[in-house]
Amino acid sequence: MSRPIIITNENHGGSRSSNLSHLYLHREGDQERIKEFYQSYKELSKQELIDKYNQSYRLGFVGVHAQALSMIALHFCFLKSFGKSAFTFEANTILEFTGEIEMMEENFVNKQ
Repeated sequence: MSRPIIITNENHGGSRSSNLSHLYLHREGDQERIKEFYQSYKELSKQELIDKYNQSYRLGFVGVHAQALSMIALHFCFLKSFGKSAFTFEANTILEFTGEIEMMEENFVNKQ
């Protein structure tokens, strides 16, 4: 059974975590778990999605596979709710936080 590999970025100060990227390795049953997370997140308001993202961004990836599945589901909820995501998800493999975000009108922007 394969284990997720954490790609870490240097922490340049502040309260953010240095583990902002995650190499996702598919496991049997992941699709069902992602759907379960997605079902719970799709009920959240746009502001609640932003709050969930920012809380997770501050924590960073901790190497738990379920956390990656949760963030993948959150990524897809962002795409559905905002038409864009606060994550990058390169080739459905490398999931990365893009920085802390905030609500602006009916969308989100990165905090400066």
